[in-house]
Amino acid sequence: MALGTPQRDTRIPQVSSGVIARPRLLQKLQATVERKLTLICAPPGYGKTTIAAQFASQSEYPIAWHTVEDRERDVPNLYHQCLASLESIVPGIQNLQPAPGYTAGELAASVAEYLREAVTRDIVYILDDVQHLTGSPAAEAWLRALIEYLPPTVHVILISRVLPDLPLTEMIARREVLALGQEQLRFQPEEVYDLARRAHAGDVPIEEINRLVSHLEGWPAGTVLALYPLPAELEQFILSGGPGPEALFNMLASAMLQAQPPGLRDFLLASSVPARFTPELCANVLKIPNSAYWLAEAQNRNLFLSSGSGGLVYHRLFRQFLQDELEKENPDLFFALHVRAARWFEANDRLEDAFDHYMMVNLVDQAVAIAERVARAYFAQGKVEMLLNWVNMLGDASIRAPRLLLTCAVVHTDRYDYALAEAELEKAKTAFLEREDQVGLAEVQLQWAVLNLQRGAYQQAVSQATSLAQIPPGSDNLRGRALKVRGFALLRLGRIEEAIRQLKEALALHRAYGDTYTLANVLQDLGAAYSLSGQMAKAGACLQELVALRRSLGGANTLALALNNLGYHYYSSGDYKQALVTYQQGLSISARGLNRRTEAYLLASMADLQRDRGYYDEGLRLYN
Repeated sequence: MALGTPQRDTRIPQVSSGVIARPRLLQKLQATVERKLTLICAPPGYGKTTIAAQFASQSEYPIAWHTVEDRERDVPNLYHQCLASLESIVPGIQNLQPAPGYTAGELAASVAEYLREAVTRDIVYILDDVQHLTGSPAAEAWLRALIEYLPPTVHVILISRVLPDLPLTEMIARREVLALGQEQLRFQPEEVYDLARRAHAGDVPIEEINRLVSHLEGWPAGTVLALYPLPAELEQFILSGGPGPEALFNMLASAMLQAQPPGLRDFLLASSVPARFTPELCANVLKIPNSAYWLAEAQNRNLFLSSGSGGLVYHRLFRQFLQDELEKENPDLFFALHVRAARWFEANDRLEDAFDHYMMVNLVDQAVAIAERVARAYFAQGKVEMLLNWVNMLGDASIRAPRLLLTCAVVHTDRYDYALAEAELEKAKTAFLEREDQVGLAEVQLQWAVLNLQRGAYQQAVSQATSLAQIPPGSDNLRGRALKVRGFALLRLGRIEEAIRQLKEALALHRAYGDTYTLANVLQDLGAAYSLSGQMAKAGACLQELVALRRSLGGANTLALALNNLGYHYYSSGDYKQALVTYQQGLSISARGLNRRTEAYLLASMADLQRDRGYYDEGLRLYN
C-alpha cells in the first residue's frame, strides 16, 4: 500500500485584475530583501495572501511559494513540500533526501546548508497559512531552525493568522524583521473609494464610503462583499450599525450569493466540497453540470477564488459559508458530494482527504477503517500530528479505533504526557477486549510497561513485561520488545546479571527481526550493563556496533551522542588517545546537527579527559 504525499502545485497564487492595487503596502514589502524575515500577520479576511501574491508577481527576485496545509504539522510532509516549493528557483534541491533518523532541526539545517551552497543571489521564500503549524512541537522546531540557519541571501515571508513561535524579540533587536499587521492591512478610505467606483461603475458619495470604512473598520473581505449591489435594507443596516465585521460576513456573502445566476450559484455550492479542486475533479468526480463554463464565470467575477497549491481554492471564510449553505439547503446533495469525494481520494491514496470527507458526513466506520489501516505506518513515517488529529475528530467514536488509540498512546508517552497516554491505553484495552483481540491486548500491556519504565516505576515495568517475554517469537517481535523493556528495568533496579541475560536475548530477536532503530537502543542498554558488570571488552563491542548502526541510520544528533558514549568507554578504560579522537569526531558531527546540548555533553566529556591528562588550561577552556 502506497502512503506517499500527493504532489501539489507550488505556483504563486494568481492575482485577479480586479484586485485593488495597494502601492503603500507594496512599497513597504520592497524592504523584504533587506531583512531575514517578513511577517504578515492578521485575522482572516485581511488580504494577507493577496498582498503577498501582488508583491511576488511584481518582484524582480526569484520567488518560491509554499502554502502550508494541516498535514504539514507532520515534519516529513512539511519538509518534502518545502523542497518541492524551492525546486522552482533552486533546481536540484528536491534531490536532498536525508536519512529518516534526522530530527526536525537537522532537516531544516540540511535545507539551509544546501541553500548556502546553491544560492548566489537574493531569493524570497514565502510560506502562507503558517498558523497550521501552531501547536506541533516538531513543526515549530523545524521552522525556528530554518529561520535561524538560513543564509543571508534567502529572505522568508511568513503569512499567518497568529504570531509564529519564533524568537521575535531578539530578531527585532537585530533589525532582522519587517512586519505588516492588522492595522497596516486595513483598507484606507481612498482604497475603498477606488474599489466602490469599480463596483458601481461611477461615483459613490464620500459620506457613505466613510461610514462603510468606519463600521467595517477597514476589514478588506467584508468591504469587498459590502460593495456588491445589495438589497437597500441590508445596505442601510450595514451603514447604520449592527454586528461587528466577522459577524457580518455570512450576511454579506448570502446577499452576494443570491445575486448570482442559478447555475453559478449551484456551482459555487458544489465546488466548495473539496478544500482544493480542479476542473477535472468538478466534472468527473463531483459531476457538476457545465462546470468548465461556471468555473470561468466564477473567476471572471472575482468570487474569492484563487489559483494555488494543488488547484483552485476559495477563501477559507467563503468556503465555510458555502458549505454551511449547501448542508442547510440540500443535505442529500451535501452527503452525496462528500461521499463521492471521499471515495475518489481513497482510491487515489489521498487518505487524509478521504478521512476528512467521510467525517464531514458522519461515516465514522469508513474513517476508522482508514485510521486503523495506516496508524502504524504513519507513526513510522513521523506523521504523528495527523494521528492525534484523527483521534480528536473521532471524539466519542474513537473507541472503535483501538490501533489508532494505541499508536497515539505511544506518541503521548514519547512526549512525557502520561495522563493522556494512560487515557488512550484504557480506551484501546476496552476495544480490544470487546473484539477478543489477544495480540492487541498484549500490545497495550507492553505499552503500559514502557510508560512505567519511562517514569521510573521499574518494578511495575518488570511485572508487566514478564508474561509477554514468555510468548513465542512472532512476526511483530512482541517478545523481543518485551525482553528489551524488562532488561532495562532490571538494569535500573541493579539486577545486572539478569538484565544482561534479557538484553542478550532481546538483541538476538531484534537482529532476526531487522528492527534497526530498536536494535540500536538494545545495544546501548546492553553496553551499559556490560560496563556496570566490569565486562569492558563486551561493552566496547556493543558501543562500536551502536556507532556503526547510527552512521547507517542517519541523524547527526544521535550519532554524536553514541560517539560520546563510546568516547567515555575509552576514557574509562584508560585509552585516552582513542577517547580524544572519538570525542573530536562527535564534536564535528554535532556541529552539523546544530544541537547545542549534545555539543555541551561532548565538550564536558572532553574537558574531563583533558583534566585527567593534566592539561588543565585546555580543560578549563572546554568547561567554559
